[in-house]
Amino acid sequence: MKRMIAAVILLLAVLCTAACGGTGEDAEMVKDKAGKTYVREKGGFGGDFSILLREDGTYTYYEGMLSSYIGAGTWTEDDGIITMKETGGYDFTFRFAVQGDCLVFIKEGSDRFIYVDVADGDRFVLSDGREEHPEADVSCVLVIEVNGKILYADLEDNPSAQALKEKLNSGPVTVQMSDYGGFEKVGDLPWELPRSDSQITAVPGDVILYLGNKITVYYGENSWNFTRLAHIGNATGEELLDALGEGDAVVKFYLEWGE
Repeated sequence: MKRMIAAVILLLAVLCTAACGGTGEDAEMVKDKAGKTYVREKGGFGGDFSILLREDGTYTYYEGMLSSYIGAGTWTEDDGIITMKETGGYDFTFRFAVQGDCLVFIKEGSDRFIYVDVADGDRFVLSDGREEHPEADVSCVLVIEVNGKILYADLEDNPSAQALKEKLNSGPVTVQMSDYGGFEKVGDLPWELPRSDSQITAVPGDVILYLGNKITVYYGENSWNFTRLAHIGNATGEELLDALGEGDAVVKFYLEWGE
């Protein structure tokens, strides 16, 4: 009788493991998750939400065919559970169970993703291709969010702009900015960027690096020795001033990826 009970218990344990999609090897399989992209199954391949787990312990997540960058942070694994912690000014935590080649969202103990609703138990399946750094396959623009308005700027091709891009890969940065000289909004960056200074005339729409640690958005003109980081196209000085507003402003800078 005891042998029969033990056999039943063993059988139930096996069935439970199979039904849940988990095995004792799941924790080991986490090692294979790094450097790969996972797409939410309910949206299908190339659906509306995907996650990239990098080998350096960081992650980024995207909305819409890996094209619209939204958030980033660091990830760790413990006993088959992946915990993602958002950076860039957000105190968010997201938890996933490792089940074979899938990640399964655990709502308990998790916060809501930025702009994306993920239900408890939603599965993220391994993307078929484009597993390594989608940034290498797509272009990106600098997004400037201020006073509820969105401005898009094309990044320059210089070491300073590249360094800014690398910094923003870790998440958005918010800068307190104020008017200066009647031609720009200026604020302090939280880090120093390499300078690629030259004598130029900044025009409306220019995003400028000044002294290596200040970022400015021009709505007027000024000539000086500094570095152009990006440029907002198709906007006049008046339109930019209207968007930026008068006086102090809280401005968020981040990247958006596109085909």
